[in-house]
Formats: sequence, C-alpha cells, structure tokens
Amino acid sequence: MGGDGRQELNQFPGITAEDAARLAAARLQETTHHDPGWYRVSAIRSITGGRRVMPTMEERLQDVYDLLKKHAAGQPEEVEGADSPDVVPKVLPVVESNDAIVEFAVSSYAVMESVSTVSIIVCRHGNTQNTVIVRPNSSLSLVVTEPGVFEFERPSVLVKESVGVSQVPVVRKNGADGRVTLNWRSRSKSAIDGKDFIGGEGTVTFEHGELNKMIEIPIINDQDVEKDENFELVLYGASAGATLGPTKRTIVTIVNDDDFNSMVSRVVMMTKVNMDSLRVGSDSWQSQFHDAMNVNGGDVENATPFDYLMHFFTFGWKILFALIPPPTILGGWLCFCISLMMIGILTAIVGDLAGIFGCLIGLDDSVTAITLVALGTSLPDLFASKQAATMERYADNSIGNVTGSNSVNVFLGLGLPWVIASIYWAAQDKPFNVPSGSLTFSVALYTIAAVICISLLLLRRYVPVFGGSELGGRVPQKYATAAVLITLWFTYVVLSSLKVYGHILL
Repeated sequence: MGGDGRQELNQFPGITAEDAARLAAARLQETTHHDPGWYRVSAIRSITGGRRVMPTMEERLQDVYDLLKKHAAGQPEEVEGADSPDVVPKVLPVVESNDAIVEFAVSSYAVMESVSTVSIIVCRHGNTQNTVIVRPNSSLSLVVTEPGVFEFERPSVLVKESVGVSQVPVVRKNGADGRVTLNWRSRSKSAIDGKDFIGGEGTVTFEHGELNKMIEIPIINDQDVEKDENFELVLYGASAGATLGPTKRTIVTIVNDDDFNSMVSRVVMMTKVNMDSLRVGSDSWQSQFHDAMNVNGGDVENATPFDYLMHFFTFGWKILFALIPPPTILGGWLCFCISLMMIGILTAIVGDLAGIFGCLIGLDDSVTAITLVALGTSLPDLFASKQAATMERYADNSIGNVTGSNSVNVFLGLGLPWVIASIYWAAQDKPFNVPSGSLTFSVALYTIAAVICISLLLLRRYVPVFGGSELGGRVPQKYATAAVLITLWFTYVVLSSLKVYGHILL
C-alpha cells in the first residue's frame, strides 16, 4: 500500500500491523496476474473445502479493503442513499448522525468472579447538545465460572534474531476459573528446529485467575546474513474442560535486527508470511497431508459449513492425491509425471462409472458423455473462469481458461488415444475402424453454437447496446447474454440426444 493507502488506514485506529499485512497480501493476490492453472486450483479447492489461495478476511477488514480499492481506482468515496449495486458506501469509523446515540463502549466484559462490583462504560455520540436519560430495562449480573478460552494473542509474531529468547503470548478469555494446562508444539517452516531456534513440545499452565502466559522459544543467532525465516507454534490438548480459540496457531518470524524497528519492514515481512501461506504448492509430504486431512487446510476459523461438507465427501481423494511427490522434488517433473498418471487412472474410473450409471438409468453412452461426464469435468472450468472474471482486469483469462481446457480435452484427450490405438492395430496388420455414429451431426451442431457464441462476444465488445464488454456490463444485457448461452447448451444437448435415439433423421 502506498502513501494514500496509509492515509486511508488512519481513519481506522483499530487496524494493527497484522491487519495491514493481511490487507496487503489480499491486494497483492488480487492484482497479480495468475495463469489459468492457478484459477483451476483455486476453484477446485473452493468446492472441496481445501486450503484457500486467496486470503479470507473478516467483515471489518473486508469493509476497509473495499474502501482502499475504491480509493486506488479513483472512484468517488461516498454516495449517500445510493441503491446501485455498483456503488460501495464509504466505511466510516464513527457513525455521523443528528440523533443522540447511546451505546455500551464494548459488546462484552470479562471479570473475575471474586470482584464485588464492575463498572460498565456507556458512550454517547452524534447529537450531544441535549440531555438524554437512559433507563436500563433490567439489572446486569456477571458471574464467571468457566475455565475460559485459550489462544495466541496474535496470529503472527516478529522477533529479532539477537533476542535470545522469544516470548510468544497466550491469552485466556471468557473465564478464569481453575487451573488449566495447555500443550504446545513447534513446526519448522523456513526456520529449522535446532538450527534457527530450539523448539519441540511443552506445556503452559494457567493458575486460577491467571489471564496471560508466555511460551519461551530460544532463538539461535548464528551471525550469518540470512533471509527472514519463520516457524509455527500450535496449541492443543487443553485440560479441565477448557477450549481453544480460533487463533490456536501462530507464525513466529525471525527477522534481521536492522529491519525490526521499521514499521514498513514489519508489514512487509508479515505480508510475505501471508503470501507464503497462500501459495499453491507444498514443499513437503508433511504439508500436503496436513492440508489434505484438515478442512480449509487447517484454517478452521474461516471455514464455512459448505467447506466441512465437501471436505467430508472428498477426504479420501485428498489423502490419495497427497501421495503425489511435492513439486520441490526434481524441479517439479516427478510431480508432473505422476500427476498425469493419476489423472489418467481417475479418468478411466470416472468414465467407467459414468457408463455404468448411464446404463442403469437407460442413457446411451454418447448422451452420458455430453451430459454427466462433460458437466462434471467442466465444473472446475466454470468456477475458475468466474474467479478469473472477477479478479482479472480483462476477460482474456476467463474465456481462455474454458477454450484452452476444451482444446486439451479434444486435441490431446481424443487425439492421443486414437494415435496409440492406430499404432497398435497397424502393428497387428489390421485396420483401425471407429464408427462415426452421430459424430458428424454433433460436431456440426457444436460448430453452429460456437459461431453464435463468438459472434455474441464480438457484438458485446464492439456494439455498445449489447454491453460494451465481453463480460459484465449493465444488468439487462449480461442476464440476456447468460440466457442465450445457457439456451445454446440446452439446445445442443437436446438435439444431440434426439439424434442418438433416432428421432432426428439426417
């Protein structure tokens, strides 16, 4: 974020360095040009409850992010009472109103049960010229008897390499009753246990009424000039009925001493950590199995019910494909070759299962191919193209993703097996015959639909009344375009099916 972005952030005093780093990571991911493969991976992970490659932000940060995007685009910041879906209202830190607004300073209080009284702060803003009398409807009693919720104070911690011992704070919320013991363990990332820090496993004990504790991790200062390195701490196994909060993992980054005191450097380092967690590939089998076995790659606080549902249905496939070597081995070629082999095996299985299912419900194989199989294999393209359309400045990646994928399906997926089969039968000195069936009619019908589709896109680009752009535009034109394209697909499926079953004689 540039200077203007920092001025906008000044309106939000609650924005921390960690929040600024997350905003920067989100902006970097959105403005970076991605290839179609990235969008395909992102789409598949979104519909299977996998680890996201786009950062998930809470509503408070999302409002700030939307405001910063408007400012960067040079759009007007505020349009009061606007009903247009294209207008994003300005996010204000304080509500401006002609009415007197009275509210509690915070939404919740945590107190020890041993206190006799507690002061509840009430704030007033807006119109402060007149006297306002507020009568509470009922008395308020606070009794805290729960052991509490335990989590790291922050999702990331920065320490100097020369600090000696890093102290990572753990906090206790929503209760302070009883003695509670937590387990913790470290996990090496770019920082290696025994080389850059001394980690392992341990326990931290909260006595009755104790709200804060520190986990101490010795940091090894080797005096070498190194890039910033990081490792992860994880909380688990709370005793006495206590629970863990959403921030049960934290990233500890060991930074260069000279850069530590710079706020800009801190934000940059944390942004790098966030970007590292969003990368598509994994650097070890351990990371792959960790991502495969945990919903949303372990980021459960941002997981949705749909993520849990799809993770349950796809868990077996995730574990199976986690066996593929990570792309860091042999420059990624081993991962590439074994992935192709696994995709081939999976394609054969899916093809057989689709044929069996079509047989059970009375569908011809060619109808099964253009409906069930085609729809299933094209869903990732649909979601990937949708994400590309919303993130990219131009429509090229969105449309090219679909056409490129289908080109691979036709030219490679159809051509390669035919070449192999023709070589095999030529070696047997026998002809290789493939009955055309309804192929001619189907190809002609598809060609007509494709010409209409491309013509519609050209009209949308060059004729303003059709929208003025390939994707998006005014609401009536974009919905009318979607209806035309969906109608083309239904027409192709229906006419091809009628041809297969002999209802069309051509």
